Amino acid sequence: MSDVFPPELQQIWPFEHFNAVQSAVFDTAVHSDDQLVLSAPTGCGKTAVFEMCIVRLLQQCAEAGLPRLGNQRVIYIAPLKALCQQTLDSWTAKFGHIGLRLTEVTGDTLNGRCMRDISGADIILTTPEKWDSVTRASQVCAAYAYMLITIESISQSE
Repeated sequence: MSDVFPPELQQIWPFEHFNAVQSAVFDTAVHSDDQLVLSAPTGCGKTAVFEMCIVRLLQQCAEAGLPRLGNQRVIYIAPLKALCQQTLDSWTAKFGHIGLRLTEVTGDTLNGRCMRDISGADIILTTPEKWDSVTRASQVCAAYAYMLITIESISQSE
């Protein structure tokens, strides 16, 4: 990791080496502009791969002289509000110290505060239903380029 990520970004991951799934997509996530679709069982490290993509975006913006993510936003879509909250807590600890602003957009109401939170955020964590209502109800979202989107799913074993 030390040959790819600067020290302040290496601390995002609490381990020295990526697992097999993460290693298999590492070059695409960190060194290319290719789209990446990753489907793997729970616990295989998909979120760490998404974090790699966020770090790559941060590095590209820094190289271009842009603050944080510039006019780009990262969207994390999870099926449950609880998963959004859990990821928000984790990512606030990981990305907050480098100046990224995160917001959770879940719940049943769409108001001015919600739109201000979205406007001020670099990373937006939301549920599918809430993101649908936000994007239908506001032109605020149209002003940004959405570079990274992840959709988590929960499937039941048969």
